[in-house]
Amino acid sequence: MSDNNNNGEQNSKKFGPGLVLGSAFLLAFVGVWEGGKLKDGSAIVYADKLAGGLPTGCGGLTKHITDTPIVVGERWSKQKCEDEERKAIIKVQTQLEKCFVTMPPQSVFDGATSHAWNVGATATCRSQAMTAWNTANWELGCNRIAFADSGRRVWSFVTASDGSKRFVQGLANRRDAEREMCLSGINKKEHVTVTKNPEPLTAPVIDTPSDVEQSPEAKTGGIAIFGMLFGGIAAALGLNYLKK
Repeated sequence: MSDNNNNGEQNSKKFGPGLVLGSAFLLAFVGVWEGGKLKDGSAIVYADKLAGGLPTGCGGLTKHITDTPIVVGERWSKQKCEDEERKAIIKVQTQLEKCFVTMPPQSVFDGATSHAWNVGATATCRSQAMTAWNTANWELGCNRIAFADSGRRVWSFVTASDGSKRFVQGLANRRDAEREMCLSGINKKEHVTVTKNPEPLTAPVIDTPSDVEQSPEAKTGGIAIFGMLFGGIAAALGLNYLKK
């Protein structure tokens, strides 16, 4: 039996058909936070000024996550964007699944994937969230996507040229949405207290800066957009971890 589904999704190489790679829902979710596309779904490759001019296309595609040449000024069709994004996400997920010692719930894996797409699979694999997931503490790991155990923000900062950390609300919105998606497929949800004034402290450095540039929607309404995506797209696709 083939590991590929008709819609382009694949079964996990490590865990088999119980875990899906490259789901349509995950691609749509990641696309909200990346921006970079025109209304018709096509995209023009641009030099990301927040990443030192790194050529970036479609939903955050760069040379770090795809082998396809990315040339500033080129226009990619909607179909090419979708094909390349799915291929790149599956590549990231293939790296990420190696870090799990036991098969995670699909929602956990998808939340971890969005995190890894933004900060790099290596960083996600070395994170405190992964430490928790590898003791099967799915809740704690999901919470650690957005917060330290003390309740302080993490993974929501970028590093300035002087080495200082700068809090980015768009990244915090994304972390909140990833956490909620991660928690959605496990039975019990634990909520942590959010500090009013996030502190940079030991917040990890974002190692894929091209993802810092958020769409206007992501900057102003992360959770609202996540709710529409999760409730609408997931329901339409019959996502198996959607809880009533």
